[in-house]
Amino acid sequence: MGIERTDFFNHDADIGVIGRGPSPEAAFEGAAEATFGVMVGSAGLREREKVEFEFEESDLELALVTWLNRLLAEARSHGLAFKRFELQRDGAHWKG
Repeated sequence: MGIERTDFFNHDADIGVIGRGPSPEAAFEGAAEATFGVMVGSAGLREREKVEFEFEESDLELALVTWLNRLLAEARSHGLAFKRFELQRDGAHWKG
């Protein structure tokens, strides 16, 4: 049994999410799973479409914020909820 990749915590403004993993990319994927899990759950979702995007950010904390904000924006603009996440990084260049 592996370590759970996602978690939640109470936060004054809303709800906080935690992503874990052996790399920042894996932890960011876990944070995305937690975010969409809180919003819509994933049990009933089917994989229908693939959405890709890229961004530049050298600061890890800002990269996480950018990643989650872009996912939310892409989900809204495409009328989708996301179930599976993949993120790759080459220096400050991220591709999800």
